[in-house]
Amino acid sequence: MSSSILHPPANLPPSVALQLSQQAPALLSKTPSSIAPYSLSSVYAAPETPELWTTYENLMLSCLRTGDQQSARVCLDRLLTRFGGSNERLMALQGLFQEATAESDADLQRILKEYDAILKSDPANTPVSKRRIALLKSMRKHVEAISALAQFLDCSPTDAEAWAEISDLYASQGLYQQSIFALEEVLLITPNAWNIHAKLGELLLTSAGTDGSTGKDNTTEKNLFESVRRFARSIELCDDYLRGFYGLKLATSRALVTLSGGSNKSKSDSTPSLKTIQSLNQLATAKLSEIVRRSVAREAGWEGYDAAELIAARELLDRDESKTILYSEDPGRRAGDHLSMPKSRQFGETMMAKVGPIATTTVVVALLDGGNLPRSGFCLAVIVRGMSGRAGSTFGRWGLIGQKEDGGFLFMQDRGRLGHQP
Repeated sequence: MSSSILHPPANLPPSVALQLSQQAPALLSKTPSSIAPYSLSSVYAAPETPELWTTYENLMLSCLRTGDQQSARVCLDRLLTRFGGSNERLMALQGLFQEATAESDADLQRILKEYDAILKSDPANTPVSKRRIALLKSMRKHVEAISALAQFLDCSPTDAEAWAEISDLYASQGLYQQSIFALEEVLLITPNAWNIHAKLGELLLTSAGTDGSTGKDNTTEKNLFESVRRFARSIELCDDYLRGFYGLKLATSRALVTLSGGSNKSKSDSTPSLKTIQSLNQLATAKLSEIVRRSVAREAGWEGYDAAELIAARELLDRDESKTILYSEDPGRRAGDHLSMPKSRQFGETMMAKVGPIATTTVVVALLDGGNLPRSGFCLAVIVRGMSGRAGSTFGRWGLIGQKEDGGFLFMQDRGRLGHQP
C-alpha cells in the first residue's frame, strides 16, 4: 500500500492528489467492502487493520479534491458501515462530503444549520466545531469565523491548529498584532515548528511595512528586526527551508537600509549590528541560489520544493542584479551606458566589478541594495584601471569595496566623493 496514501503531506499538491485519486478504483476493488465490527464475525471476515481505514479516509479526501465523488462516496460508506454515523470524526467527514458536493449557497446554509444542531446537542464535538468554522471561512463570513474560533479556544486553549487558523483570519482582516499574538501562542505549544517561525517572520515583516508607527515604541523597526530573528530561527531549525531563507533575504535587505540610513529610533542592545545583518543577507542569498540551482538541476535530495516558491526565489535573486549608470572618458563608451553589478553588495563589503577593457577613468554611479539608498549617501564609486597615483583631490572616510586585477583598489566614500588608490 502506498505510503503517500497512508501518510500524505500536510499540503498535498494538486498533482499528487490527482495521482492518488486515480488509484481509487483499483484500491477499492482490492479491499473488502465491509468488515463486521464484532469479533466473532471478524473471524470469518477479511482482516482488519488501522491502515485500511486511514487509506479510506485519505482516499476520500483526494477524490473530493479531484471531483471523483463516486469513489469518495464509496470510501465514506465503508467507514460509516464500520464505525457508524454517531462517530464524531465521521460526522465531520459526512459534513465535508456534503460541502464538497453542494451546488448552491442554500445548500451550504442548510449544512451550516445541521452543524449548529449537532453542536447544540453536543457542544464538545470538536471535529464538527472545526468543520463549522471552516465552512464559515469558505463562505467569507470571517467575522463569524473569528468569533467561533475565539469561543473554541476558550474551551481548548492548547489547540495549535485553531490558533494558527485564527491567526490567518486576523491577518486577512489586517489585524496584524492580533495575528502575531495568535502565532506566538502556536509557538508556545510547538516551539520547534520552523514553518511557524517563518510565518511569524512574514507577519512581522508585513506589519513593519504597513504600521507606519513613529512613536516612542518604535513598533515598525522593532517588528522589522524581530522578523529577522524569526527567519533566522526558522533556518536554524531547518537548514534547507526555502521560505525561511526567502524571508530572511527580504527582511535583512530592508534592515540594511534602516541601519545604513543612520536611524537612531530603535538603537538598543537588542538591535543587531550592521555587520550581522550583512552576514545574514549574504547567507540567505547564497543558500537561495543553491536551492534554486540544485532543485532546477533535479539533484538527488533536493526535490520536493514548490514550483511557485522556486520561481519567486529566482525572481528575488534576479532583482539582486542592478543597472548601474556610468560616465567614462573612453570615447568608445557614452555617458548613460549600463553595466551589471551585484546590487546586494553593501558599503564596506568586498566587491569585484568588471567594466570591460576600459583603460581610462570610469565613474560608476550605483544605487545599492535595491536602489533604496539615496544618492547623497554612499552610492558613488570610481573604478580606475591602468593608472598609477591617486584620482580625486579630496579624501574623506573611505570604505574598501573591491580590488582590481591590476592591483588598483576600488573605494566608496560616504559623502559621494570619488577616489582611487593604486
